[in-house]
Amino acid sequence: MTTSTLPTHRYSSESNWMVPAGLLIISNFFVLMLWQYGFLQAQENHLLELAQCAFLMLACGVCSMRAWRLAKTSLNLNFLLHAGLALLSYSFILREVDIDRLGTAPAWASFEQGLRLFGVTLWLALLIFVAPRVRQLWARRAIMFKKPMVILAMMGGTFLLASWPFDKQVFAVLPYLTSQFIEELLELNGCMVLFFSSLSD
Repeated sequence: MTTSTLPTHRYSSESNWMVPAGLLIISNFFVLMLWQYGFLQAQENHLLELAQCAFLMLACGVCSMRAWRLAKTSLNLNFLLHAGLALLSYSFILREVDIDRLGTAPAWASFEQGLRLFGVTLWLALLIFVAPRVRQLWARRAIMFKKPMVILAMMGGTFLLASWPFDKQVFAVLPYLTSQFIEELLELNGCMVLFFSSLSD
């Protein structure tokens, strides 16, 4: 296993999974209390979404830095995982934050389109790099899916997918505001877990 370039901020396979689990429980309790007493609103570009964006930006930054450092040594599996998670976090940022609504000037919409185009370009570059190595990666799938980084990333993605029914109000029995809050809370959990994944190997 490649040694992490951030040895003081990682979760190895022997690490205590109770740390991220405990942080999630405490964060959920804290957010629930704030919402119940009216200090939080489950609306676009409000505190919950800004918190999600902050964790995604941290995940994107950490993974980008680690991928950059790994690229200088060897373009191995860890490089691809960190580069992929960095781009995934970047894509989720653009999904969560309506940049065009941050101001009334047309420049905001153009800025958002530019960021999206930049993301598409990076995804294409990564896919072109991965394409000739697909067989090698598939041969190492058993190792890859045992990595804490991959396990946590899949857990984070599961939280984000689980928020979709509440966003679309599939459960009609729930009041609109409650459904929106559950959506934002699940997304917050997903973003936090993606951040934990960025610290992992």
